[in-house]
Amino acid sequence: MGNNINLIKKRLVTTKSTQKITSAMYLVSLAKLQKYQKRISVLKTYEDLAFEHIGMALAAAQKNAFLDIKYIRPVEDIKKVAYIAFSSNFGLCGGYNINMLSTLRNYIGERPNESYDIYMIGKTGEEKAEYFGLTIKKALSSGNDVLRYSELREAITKPVIDSFNAGDYDAIRVVYTQYINPLKQEVKVDQLLPLHELPSLENSDHFSVDMIFEPSPEAVLDYLIPKNIKSYTYICYLESQTSEEASRRMAMENANTNADKLIDELNLRFNRERQASITQEMSEIIGGSESLG
Repeated sequence: MGNNINLIKKRLVTTKSTQKITSAMYLVSLAKLQKYQKRISVLKTYEDLAFEHIGMALAAAQKNAFLDIKYIRPVEDIKKVAYIAFSSNFGLCGGYNINMLSTLRNYIGERPNESYDIYMIGKTGEEKAEYFGLTIKKALSSGNDVLRYSELREAITKPVIDSFNAGDYDAIRVVYTQYINPLKQEVKVDQLLPLHELPSLENSDHFSVDMIFEPSPEAVLDYLIPKNIKSYTYICYLESQTSEEASRRMAMENANTNADKLIDELNLRFNRERQASITQEMSEIIGGSESLG
């Protein structure tokens, strides 16, 4: 019985120690989540402005019949696709990575006529891709830090866009986890190139066709669209980071709740074992006294 009490004590100490770690991780994830949200807000302001300028240049190009723009030209028969996918560098974030990888696998499986290359950001996605039947062409990990815009651009986004321009890919798609709220995150697959969602040109006051673009609207679009794609890809990366921390925060919150329940259960068992031990000792003392008397 004494051994049982000691084992329960050890489990209590271990559980409380683990709970301190999960509580700290919860607070860290919450702080990171808020930081990423602020960065996304700033970048989306820039992204919206860039998209507005693309709309203006497109309006002018359409007016002047300059429609031969490589980034907008539709591709009827897509044969090879580059996927830029975002996973985490660390675990303990619930089903975050599994949801992304399974969505990517299913999305590719629904398009059997397309070959693909996957550019994976995040160590966990690289390590688990094989279990989902996915082959990684190139992987990028940030270690303990968040990737800077320039790092993602130079290592992944720019080379992939260059390959698209060279005709190696018919399309570029990004796979990321969109942050909706602290309790909900959704895996999305967006097509980056060629563009298929263009700014609406119905509002002629907003997109002035009388604006002059030098050297030409087409040249401006060829410059702006890759810039816009690179910044949008980084926003997707930050969205994924935010979703990762939201998933981790929820996982740590659940761990803390389970730890509280386990501690209550262990305390109850400890008190029962201790009471039984005291009762047994008293019975032995009384029995010994009676035998002596």
